[in-house]
Amino acid sequence: MIDVTTALFRAISHIDNARLLAAHMPVGRVWSAAFDPNTNLGKLVMGLAVEYYRLGLLSEEISIEMDIRTASDLLVEWEKSVGLPNNCLLTTGSLSDRRRNIEAILSNFGGCQTAADFERIADFFGFTVTVTSGNYSGGFPIEFPVLLFGQIESKFTIVVTMPTGVTGANYFPLEFPLPFSIGGVTLLRCIFEALAPANCNVIFVS
Repeated sequence: MIDVTTALFRAISHIDNARLLAAHMPVGRVWSAAFDPNTNLGKLVMGLAVEYYRLGLLSEEISIEMDIRTASDLLVEWEKSVGLPNNCLLTTGSLSDRRRNIEAILSNFGGCQTAADFERIADFFGFTVTVTSGNYSGGFPIEFPVLLFGQIESKFTIVVTMPTGVTGANYFPLEFPLPFSIGGVTLLRCIFEALAPANCNVIFVS
């Protein structure tokens, strides 16, 4: 299927531009010379056509840079417009990563209200997690691993279960050397804590 936006701003060659300009000339024997590149009128039309082609290239480039999925030259401006870098996301990495971060912020991470939303956001950043309420780990009936906090506090706790052996939180039993931060998990923790309601705690376990 043709991308209408891409087709709309695609530059027309100078030859096609010359034909379009010549076709808009008045009808008559004098004006017919516009179609002949060896005549003075034809050379004038061709010169104008080249400039129209250059304008077309600029329009095409702008349309590319205005689409975050294809932007490169204006990527810094895009990042500034959404407040990057911030506490969680930087402006380093590959073009695809930087575009992904901008898209995420522009869409407010697609909205985040339910456990399924948190899991979807984690998947967006390459993590497979299970998100549940603290009620399942700090109240009865409980599930293991058991997290020690009060019954009321458990209602306002979001538990993020990482794959076995991958966690951004330190808890007993601790293994040495003790990890204080683990790359992408630290990123995920930062984002989840920013998205979680202000009255909720976020706990990472594995």
